[in-house]
Amino acid sequence: MLATALMVLAVFRYPEGANATRIAWGFYLGQFLKVALSIALLVVAFGAPGVVPLALLVGYVATFAGYWAAPRLPPPRR
Repeated sequence: MLATALMVLAVFRYPEGANATRIAWGFYLGQFLKVALSIALLVVAFGAPGVVPLALLVGYVATFAGYWAAPRLPPPRR
């Protein structure tokens, strides 16, 4: 969540009506920071005592699978 929050701050730091190039660079910077922080946190987590690396990776992959699958689900019935 921290990595995603950092990306959101980088993307939405420009006001409405800002130059499209600046907004695009904000997105690229945000995505870079998100990936870099995710990798750094995974490295720290792998070095922590008592962590099962396979379980950590499976949980990480399952989270991303949920991010990709959730928008493709049908809307809930009311």
